[in-house]
Amino acid sequence: MRSLFAFYFLLFINLYTVIGQKKDTVKINLKHSNVLIVTESEENNEWDFSEELNEKEDQKKGDISSTIFNFGIPILSNNIKPWESSYDQRIPFESTSSNIWGYATFRKLFSTLNERCTFFSGMGMQILNLGLGDHVLNNNNTLEFSKDSLFNPTKNKLRCNYIQVPILIGFQPFLHKKPRFQLQIGASFNYRVKSLLITKEQQQNNWIKSRIKDDFHFAQYYFNYHFNIIFKRLGIFSQFSLNPVFSDNDNDYLFSTGILISTFR
Repeated sequence: MRSLFAFYFLLFINLYTVIGQKKDTVKINLKHSNVLIVTESEENNEWDFSEELNEKEDQKKGDISSTIFNFGIPILSNNIKPWESSYDQRIPFESTSSNIWGYATFRKLFSTLNERCTFFSGMGMQILNLGLGDHVLNNNNTLEFSKDSLFNPTKNKLRCNYIQVPILIGFQPFLHKKPRFQLQIGASFNYRVKSLLITKEQQQNNWIKSRIKDDFHFAQYYFNYHFNIIFKRLGIFSQFSLNPVFSDNDNDYLFSTGILISTFR
C-alpha cells in the first residue's frame, strides 16, 4: 500500500513539474520524419507531429513517371507461337537491315503485395523498319517483290509508324535490395499512323531518293504481348503480336526481341 501511494505521489510531482514549465520544444529525428513535441503552458499542452516527406515524395515522383526505350530485331513468322513457326518469306526482308524501336512513358496506377507488384499504364510510339535489300516492290496491291540486278540501293525499306498504348505489371521479388531487379509482363494496343516505302540509290553521279506513302497492307492496328527483364537501368525485351500485322494475310505475326533502357525504380 505504501509503495502504491509513493508511486502515485511521484507521478503527481512529475506531472506538476511538466505542467508548470514554460513553452519548450523537443525535436526527434527519425528516418523519414521529424517528431516535434511542444509544451505550451498550463492552459495548453499539445503534441505537434510534422512529417518531412521529401525523400518519399521524390521516390513517388520517380514511381509515377517512368520511361522505356527499346531497340531490337523484328521477325515475321507464320504462327502466333514464334517457337513453333518459320520465317515468312512472303516479304523478303533482311534481318541485318531491319529493326524495331519504341519509346513509351508510364504512370503508376497502384501497387499490391507490399509494393512488390505494381500496375502501370503508358503511351508511346513504335517504328518498324523492314529492310528489303535489292528487292523491288512490283505491285502495291499484292506486295509482290522481285530482284533487280540493276537496282543497287543504299536504302530500301518498308517503314510503319504506330502509336502504342501499353499496360504493364511489374514484379520486384527483392524489393529492398539495390540495384533493383524487375520482371514486367503486359500487353499493348498499336495503331498505325503512317507507312512508307523509302528508297535511296545512286545513278551515275546523282542520288535518287523516294518516299512513297501507302498502307502497303499493314493492318490498321494489332495487339502485343510484352515481356521485360530489367536490372538497374538496362534490360531485355520480347514482344509477340496477337493478330497479323498485315491485313491481306492471316499468317504474318510479328515477333521482336532486343535491349531496353529504363528509368523504372
